[in-house]
Amino acid sequence: MAENPSTLAELRKHVPDAVKFYWQTRSKQLQKQREAGGSDQGLRSAVTGGAQMDGFIKLLTQLVIEAGIDRAHIYYQDSLELPGYFRPNKKWDFIVVVKGQLVAHWKPNPRLVRRLATISTIAPRSHG
Repeated sequence: MAENPSTLAELRKHVPDAVKFYWQTRSKQLQKQREAGGSDQGLRSAVTGGAQMDGFIKLLTQLVIEAGIDRAHIYYQDSLELPGYFRPNKKWDFIVVVKGQLVAHWKPNPRLVRRLATISTIAPRSHG
């Protein structure tokens, strides 16, 4: 019986799924806010509802677990504050802490994510 390929081995397949989730969630949030009669400045209304990064967080979680870190050490819904250099606390979107040591953290830059999303949706995929 063959093992399933790792998430890392199939990253080219998983990233477009996360990107798709990002754009679908943004669109739903924008529509929901318009229906409620409110609207934030510019594109902010599409992101203030949160959750648009959940596809990427799910992907990161799977990669970390496959790297051998137990799910209990991965935080993405709570316990997200770390001491910061320029401010007392900074809230991250994704943190991995093992035995009191910070292993990884991620706070996506919206411009970078939009750029990745644009590139990912137009980049050709290898099906080999």
